[in-house]
Amino acid sequence: MRISSTKQETRQTIGKAETTPTSGPQATAKRLPRTINLTNITFTKEEQALLDLGLQYNIQQPLKQYWTNLILETEKAIRLLDTREQSAFCIMAAKKLKQIYNTNHNTHNTNKRQQYIIKNINHKLANENAMITLADKSKATVIIHKHEYTKKVHTFLTDNNFHTVPNNPTNKDQIQIQKTAQQCNQINPKQHIKYLTQKNPNPPTLNAQLKLHKPAAPI
Repeated sequence: MRISSTKQETRQTIGKAETTPTSGPQATAKRLPRTINLTNITFTKEEQALLDLGLQYNIQQPLKQYWTNLILETEKAIRLLDTREQSAFCIMAAKKLKQIYNTNHNTHNTNKRQQYIIKNINHKLANENAMITLADKSKATVIIHKHEYTKKVHTFLTDNNFHTVPNNPTNKDQIQIQKTAQQCNQINPKQHIKYLTQKNPNPPTLNAQLKLHKPAAPI
């Protein structure tokens, strides 16, 4: 029994070693912190904690900015219901609104403090000509100087043989797309063509993310 148990433990140990990445992007992504500071900017503990929440974190707006509209919209929605159901939904809505009010009242000071911290972070970034972007793979928040970020973008464009066009081809391509769609009226009815094309299209904006798991952190 002891030998059998030992073999089983060995298999489990090997299995864990095989499923746990020790190198590569997955292992690197797990080891990376939530915020990567590539500058010499020093942040306080409060500022660092707010940065660690990520760029998708949203600070709640003050209740007074949307409280009246929330009540009016709730009342408007209830009036669209059957008259026999309106009373019950009024009671449910009142409880929910009270819960929202109490929750917001308790978190008001926290949100106000976070707004103050954001102003301090933006002030430090502006003084050091730095910016905030996302890392590839791990989606960590990266603080980098703007000139370093611009340099990495230009390196990527040069190494991949991008070149500048004399004119913006978007409008020309849009006209060609519309003509092609009109010629394919047997596939797409004419009344549907307007839904297949975009009005006033603009070229997309380059969104560069740093590959921190690679040497020199290219985009």
